[in-house]
Amino acid sequence: MPHRYLTIVPSPSPDVELTRYNETQFPEFQELFQPLCHAESSPLSHFHRDQEEANVSLVLENHSSKAITVLSYCWHVTDKNGQVRRQIGSEDSYMAEGDRPIAAAGSKHLLSPASGRTEAALLEHVRQGGGTVAMKVGTANLSVAEDAELKFEIQLIVFEDGELLGEDPEHYAARVQCRKPAAEFVAAQIRAADLEGRDVTPVLSALAKMPFLRDDFIAYWTRHFALHYLSTPHASDESKYCHIEGRQAIPKFFRKKG
Repeated sequence: MPHRYLTIVPSPSPDVELTRYNETQFPEFQELFQPLCHAESSPLSHFHRDQEEANVSLVLENHSSKAITVLSYCWHVTDKNGQVRRQIGSEDSYMAEGDRPIAAAGSKHLLSPASGRTEAALLEHVRQGGGTVAMKVGTANLSVAEDAELKFEIQLIVFEDGELLGEDPEHYAARVQCRKPAAEFVAAQIRAADLEGRDVTPVLSALAKMPFLRDDFIAYWTRHFALHYLSTPHASDESKYCHIEGRQAIPKFFRKKG
């Protein structure tokens, strides 16, 4: 039966609908909770979920004509003693060139606190013989007791044209926007050193140790990319450079007036 204490905060976008999962309304996900799905012979074995998860799962539907490229949400679990645990799930389409939308127009996604997000179209692709790398997105085995109170809320949605909705308390939009400028800065240091025939290691080592404030996302990503270049010695310099330089262009984020 559905979890007694599951609360779903209304979506910040009227075009993004959140509904408690039930197998009658969403038969495309039903197989994931069946024992046979767990068998190695099942093409969906990597997506199998415990039956109990059906009681705490929900479905996100993107009814917009635009794809969602940034999504951040939070599960809140309050136990019988009033202790609260929070699990943030944040993802975006701008990590590298060619990344797919988080939620294409018209897509459906199953979400649960223990197994993250799974897209209906991906399941159908696998059923038809297509390959994939199954992975949990955004959450990491967040258990929910029967007497606990569970709440789900979307904190941020950004559509492909840059329209932003949600309060974004974790400042994930700023994190996304700062990633490419930081990557370009680190790439410029690498390319300059290469053109001048000098070792870039001292510069990147200094950047990797650079202190930064909690919300200084430019500095955070600068350290991240410097460390990535220094910590992958077995990859070629060119491939490491391309990994850093190949960040996608990000549209200007905006909120509609009113």
